Amino acid sequence: MASSPPNVFSDATDPLVEPKPDTLTEPRFDRLARLAQLSLDMPIAYVALDGPKQNLLGHCGPNRAALDGIERSQTFCQYTIAADEPVVVADTLEDERFAQLPLVTQGPRIRFYAGYPVRNPDGKPIGTVCTADTKPRDSRAVRLDLMSEVAALAEREVMLTDLVDAQEQALRTRQLMAEQVSEARRYVTGLLPRPAKLDGIEVDWYFEPHDELGGDIFNYGVGKIDGRESWFGYVIDVMGHGVGSSLHAAALRHALDEQLRTHQPGQALSNLSRMFPMTSAGGRFFTAFCCTFDPLTRQLFYAGAGHPPAVLVETNGQPTGLRSQSAPGGLDPRGIPTSCIHVNPGARLWMYSDAALELRVGDADDPDPDARHNILGADALLELMITASAESEFPNVADQLHGMLRQLEARPTDDDLTLLTARFG
Repeated sequence: MASSPPNVFSDATDPLVEPKPDTLTEPRFDRLARLAQLSLDMPIAYVALDGPKQNLLGHCGPNRAALDGIERSQTFCQYTIAADEPVVVADTLEDERFAQLPLVTQGPRIRFYAGYPVRNPDGKPIGTVCTADTKPRDSRAVRLDLMSEVAALAEREVMLTDLVDAQEQALRTRQLMAEQVSEARRYVTGLLPRPAKLDGIEVDWYFEPHDELGGDIFNYGVGKIDGRESWFGYVIDVMGHGVGSSLHAAALRHALDEQLRTHQPGQALSNLSRMFPMTSAGGRFFTAFCCTFDPLTRQLFYAGAGHPPAVLVETNGQPTGLRSQSAPGGLDPRGIPTSCIHVNPGARLWMYSDAALELRVGDADDPDPDARHNILGADALLELMITASAESEFPNVADQLHGMLRQLEARPTDDDLTLLTARFG
């Protein structure tokens, strides 16, 4: 196999990197940790439950094993729990509470910490949402408002674990729900586009929902921006699954279609975030990557909201990651910037949902838990994209990439898998 392609997604401390997990945590809390990591631009983020030993519910970043199962007296979070308010430490070596903790003097050598309490329905702190770095940071730059939103989501997920009565009710209404899901599935399936050539642009996709209804949705088309006809495409990933998330995704698709016919991607996503705030969307946020292409200038304009970066692969196999560090949609009403890149003839663009990064690879029956739960990761996915770009022809490019994943025995996590690709002639 050829040497590994350059990591166009990020460097070693970039929050978009998904490392191999050392231990298993719950995917829904891993997702919240990833949300905190992306929103606050931190290399380490985790959701922890208080107890005699720290119980890591969710984690994103390196040093998972060093943080999980440690004695309470050795944790940072004991001080957040005791204070029952946010705790921000710009430099742990300068704080006598933290300076001698093993997490500072050994192992990950954490220098910056920010923790926000997670409370039960009675208001008692039972855990924390935390971000950390191995270098000091300016405590004034910490977005406590965003940490508060993530903590609220964590509280909601903890509460859901105790709703046994709701499960019994769900069994009694299962047949009715099945009928409603089938109807909703027919509606959402009808929204999926077909592989097509649009004004010299070849578009292909692969979509695999985790459940009968998923939270991923995507589209492409043609609109007029600044008086000129432009092509647009996007991928949206709504938190959660089922009817609510799927119909929310459908509403976002309709709104973004309209926005991208007249606005550049950053403005379109900013408007979408204001139109669908998490507080009025059942606690759901969304991530998205969208772009427009001007065939006259060959400029690709793009923006992202908490979403993995798209990849542009040149005809010589050289990849470029199209990164955007804005917070997920529905959380932050501030403006989202639009970036721009020149596109050469024959270049291929790949957009995808984060499930593509998190596919499990290896033997599912291997007795070694680490071998069973290796994740595909950014580097391997990038190499597959480069290979599929070179070896495949329209309209089978996305299927070709999915076939390569199957050869690796890649297995989906509890998330929808979306791959959308476009070749610019």
